[in-house]
Amino acid sequence: MQYLESDVKSTLEPFNSFIVDAIQSGFSDWLEVKSCMEHKGLSPFIYSRTRSNIIFDCVAKHAISNFLELEDDGAKTKVESQTVKFLFKDVVVARFKKGNAEHLGMNIPTQQNMAFCSPQAILEGFPPEAATVDITWELSECEDSVEKIYVAARDNKMQLWCYEIGIEQSNTVVYKLPQNEPDSNFNQISNSGLVSPKKRTSEESKG
Repeated sequence: MQYLESDVKSTLEPFNSFIVDAIQSGFSDWLEVKSCMEHKGLSPFIYSRTRSNIIFDCVAKHAISNFLELEDDGAKTKVESQTVKFLFKDVVVARFKKGNAEHLGMNIPTQQNMAFCSPQAILEGFPPEAATVDITWELSECEDSVEKIYVAARDNKMQLWCYEIGIEQSNTVVYKLPQNEPDSNFNQISNSGLVSPKKRTSEESKG
């Protein structure tokens, strides 16, 4: 049996500002891409999924950067071939997705996705009792900003429960460390896919 909505909400609460930052920063990156295309006189993309893929990639990049720094606080990152999942305190497995009208992630029906969407399925490499949730975003009517962010649990295409992360309430400033040489600061992805920051030695700490 998975954890309840109340367990998920209390577990994610310390990470809310980092969740909001990842989504807003990722969407800001997309706006930069869009502005550059317009400046160069390039026509818009033909398929809406192209834009969705770019936004997801940008959001994922910021989420990975944010949560790699929070391993000691209970956040773990697993990068996969088509997506990235985040484990929080062994209670919640989350993924970032563009949401539909039910605030559930919009997906291509792959085997991995169907396993994630089923509460009865066990995800390889994660605690079997951990709750699986979609963290989704809703854009403004003009699609020029992120208006709302939701956390939703599902049973395949049916929403089980959902709550909103208040963007205005998650206004903690997220300070990011410079990453000029990422390969020296972080270990490579392990065989399990979980990414961990490189541990600092005592000599490095003194310096």
